[in-house]
Amino acid sequence: LQSSEIPSRLRGRYISVLLLPFSFREVSSKEKIDITTFRERGAIKALLNDYMTWGGFPEVWIYRSREKLVSLLETMFYRDVMERHRIRETAVFLELARLAISSYSCPVTWHSLRKAMRAIGVNVDVKTVISYVEYMRQANLLFPVKRFTYSEREALASPKKIYLVDPGIATLLEKPMDRGRRAENLVFLELVRRGYEPCYYVTKTGKEVDFVTMRERIVVEVALEDWEKHTGKVAEAARELGVDEATIVAWDAEGEERVGNCRIFLVPLWKWLLQGAKE
Repeated sequence: LQSSEIPSRLRGRYISVLLLPFSFREVSSKEKIDITTFRERGAIKALLNDYMTWGGFPEVWIYRSREKLVSLLETMFYRDVMERHRIRETAVFLELARLAISSYSCPVTWHSLRKAMRAIGVNVDVKTVISYVEYMRQANLLFPVKRFTYSEREALASPKKIYLVDPGIATLLEKPMDRGRRAENLVFLELVRRGYEPCYYVTKTGKEVDFVTMRERIVVEVALEDWEKHTGKVAEAARELGVDEATIVAWDAEGEERVGNCRIFLVPLWKWLLQGAKE
């Protein structure tokens, strides 16, 4: 049941648990790869590439099958959204879903989604856009993430960033794979698994940093390539938030950098995803 369907007399008497597809840590635990040896690093990266492509839905992961993925998503969208909310304009909803999915790991506004719909000849109002995205959020198909700011009004007015419940969903619409966006989506999901509430952050000079956690003020940037170009804005965000360390998740880079008073940890994506504990 979705939380909106729980009878009012039962509210406050249940625990809401978010169930996500298998994590990279879970799928890699089934493989006989010794990550402590350097020669196995290629194997773990190849497995990560597979995971970024197919995601963690069990049946899809086992068979690495596009047909399985299509069938699963059709069931989820029809049963968990269109039937549940009695959506009559199915073509409009599916087109909006396609646009929202295509916008994963990117800032969007409700008006920009409406404009994109109108550009392909679909006339829809902002209220409908908001409702349809909310239906997908309630079904845990995607997560609109807000900007970190101390002003609630500013947070509401700022663009959202959309993340998918599973990276495999993007495979249906994206060729070739954008590894940077997939990696950012994976990091978002892993932060959620670890119990954090991630937002994105914009520094006072207008530079966007991928993730800041609401309570802990943990700063995480995803930069698979050219991580050196990201250290300045990461240190800037950390300074503005009153913390003295941050993490850049890269593809190969590992070590530490210091920018001013900020200590920046460089962690390969595969290793960061396998850590499990809060960092």
